[in-house]
Amino acid sequence: MTIAPCPPDHRLARQAISRLADLNGENFVGFDQELEILREVDRTLMEHDVSVQIVSEFDNIETIKQALGISSAVSLLPRPSIEREVQRGTLVELTLEDLTLRRPVGIIHKLKTRLTPTAELFVASLTEGNGARDL
Repeated sequence: MTIAPCPPDHRLARQAISRLADLNGENFVGFDQELEILREVDRTLMEHDVSVQIVSEFDNIETIKQALGISSAVSLLPRPSIEREVQRGTLVELTLEDLTLRRPVGIIHKLKTRLTPTAELFVASLTEGNGARDL
């Protein structure tokens, strides 16, 4: 399942579970054009025939959360990144029951440099899930 956070006064905030189609026509705060995750979100929206109105684009989750807090928009963000705001009541978590969006993650390191045991464990944890995490 994917999480679509929104401000508590948003019309969708009263719904416990939503569908991706419910976001059709909504104002949307997204990721910056240069980020891979934007292409994944765009592809997913297009595949589900959902059109959103992009009101802002940012290169990091913290800024997206701040923009959601002062707008009447939705976004797609990883659940762990909004837990604090949900607890404080500044954002509401909409669970999109019909969608699991995967966010590609990876690590870059110098080939000739040996990784520490901790770094090796981290790389192993990334490759276990083919380098992707639920958004």
